[in-house]
Amino acid sequence: MKMEKLFSRVLSAFTMIALLSVLVAPSFATAATITSAKATLGRLKASIANEYGTIQFATPTGIQTGGADTITFTFSSDFVLAAEAAANFDVELGDSATCSSATYTDKTVALAPSSTEWGVDVTGQVITLSPDTDETLTAGYCMRLVWGTATNTGGTGSTSTIANGAADDNDTIAVAGAFGDTGTITVDIIDDDQVGVTATVNQSITFDLDVGTAGTENTGTPYNVALGTITTTDTRVSGATDSVNRVMMDLNTNATGGATVTVRNTNGANGLVSTAVPADNIGSADGAIADGRLRL
Repeated sequence: MKMEKLFSRVLSAFTMIALLSVLVAPSFATAATITSAKATLGRLKASIANEYGTIQFATPTGIQTGGADTITFTFSSDFVLAAEAAANFDVELGDSATCSSATYTDKTVALAPSSTEWGVDVTGQVITLSPDTDETLTAGYCMRLVWGTATNTGGTGSTSTIANGAADDNDTIAVAGAFGDTGTITVDIIDDDQVGVTATVNQSITFDLDVGTAGTENTGTPYNVALGTITTTDTRVSGATDSVNRVMMDLNTNATGGATVTVRNTNGANGLVSTAVPADNIGSADGAIADGRLRL
């Protein structure tokens, strides 16, 4: 009987200790890894300003209201970050988890966060974003940080917002912060990112004559223009207004000096000659000019 009571007490004590162990065991939060992460720089050439750039990623945790979910971007030592200026940065929040097709909304950026503005701080190699106190972003949705000349919310940013250092193949941008997600993007700074191309292009020329009244015709028929009866006192004009045909010329060339067209006729100074009444004609421009006489 005594042995049973002793065993019961030992079992109870063991059960209590095990229960307490479960109750007081510490819990460890595990940071989620950002997805669809990508960094795009305007220039990758070593030792120059990269002019502009964008970092985009999907955040599994999202952003909770209250403004405490800061986001940090730590650039490796080869990058040179200029002092913070609100115009140098845009913060854009997406409306879906597909970063490539999401619609992004620009947020107002200032040097200190408020109920309506995101704060931006640059200290050493770290850019810190502090959400406005009313901001939220749905878990899994995408966001972007934009800098340099690609910004537009507070004006156009400086080309030297971030500059590249020496050529290297292991530069990184680490994403972290109180919002709870982490990730690293690798960037290569290279010797040169532009290629000069020279070429010799053969000259070409196309030329076409068309007849009509609208000015847009593209005809392939013989260029016989029916002018009707025209006198020196005729007030009609060629074109759609009075339905009088005109001859149009289409010319296109890639020659740097352009093209020259010389118009000649086979009737000397007589220009256009009536086939019905040969004495009726519209003289060429190089013929004598006189009052009441039409010229081509």
